[in-house]
Amino acid sequence: MYTIFWMDIGDTMKKLFIFILLLSNVSLAFAAQDKYGKLQKACDNNKFDKCVELGLLYENGHGENLDRERAFNLYKKACSSGYSEGCVHLGVMYTYSTGVTELDYAKAAELYEKACGGGSARGCMYLADLFEEHAQGVDKLLSRIEGLRQKACELGEWSGCFSLGMSYAGGDGLIKKDDAKSKKYFEKYELLLKKETLQLRESCKTGNGSDCYTLAHNYQYSHVYKENEEENEDEQVISLLKMSCAASYAQGCHDLGQEYYKGYKVEQDYKKAIELYIKACDGGLGDGCHKLVLMYEQGIGVKADSKKSSEYNKKACDLKYFGCNPYLNGD
Repeated sequence: MYTIFWMDIGDTMKKLFIFILLLSNVSLAFAAQDKYGKLQKACDNNKFDKCVELGLLYENGHGENLDRERAFNLYKKACSSGYSEGCVHLGVMYTYSTGVTELDYAKAAELYEKACGGGSARGCMYLADLFEEHAQGVDKLLSRIEGLRQKACELGEWSGCFSLGMSYAGGDGLIKKDDAKSKKYFEKYELLLKKETLQLRESCKTGNGSDCYTLAHNYQYSHVYKENEEENEDEQVISLLKMSCAASYAQGCHDLGQEYYKGYKVEQDYKKAIELYIKACDGGLGDGCHKLVLMYEQGIGVKADSKKSSEYNKKACDLKYFGCNPYLNGD
């Protein structure tokens, strides 16, 4: 149909059509650069929330707009100036392998502590999670978890309320069973969850890949407000991960690749998984590169290729992914 249309129009119209397409792409590029420029100007004028917003664009961007070192410096500027969410994002970069920082849980804890003290609900919750996962046997730290989750809940973080509801429902060694408190925290959890779900849905519709991913993650673990109880959670997860990946959010591409690799929510397709891992790796996610190391090493969905495996391993190491094997690089 489109081929016939193209053949029927004259050369002048073809040139005009191509010119309009090129003009529209240039306009989009200028609009994107204008957005970056405005955020940079606001950040330079000490609007530290804009520094973080710009940092997120660089951290999750693609092509020339992917610049995690720049994102790190923007978060650092915001955090050093007392803006708590800057400290949260800086802490996340130390908690996970981002290609800029080495894993450093002590540094991450310091940053989350600062964020929590500055009134960041996520700072309090991330610190509690860090203690729970990495401070086993350190009673002094473990004893702080309940207080951190209470503060997170009071500041509006639903996961803090949910964790407390679960702890009081059954008792967990640190908290005594209390049905009344459990009910109170679960009720607050439901209210906060509804509010966040509606906000994420609206943001995802505008092309925010990070928020599409967060919503997919919430569906994955049934932490989501459903307007329609007949919603299929698995279908929602896949749909949202596709939207996240389409917006060039590397973690969304990686997790969608995992779904095609496992074949639980979609039909198993190793080739599709590889395509998505490549997109995640090209987007600067070391975990995506690492998955490709294994696929090429073991010949899963692709012909075994030790050279390719080594190349992706080097890229994973360059991105400071903690699971890379530096001995495969010949260094």
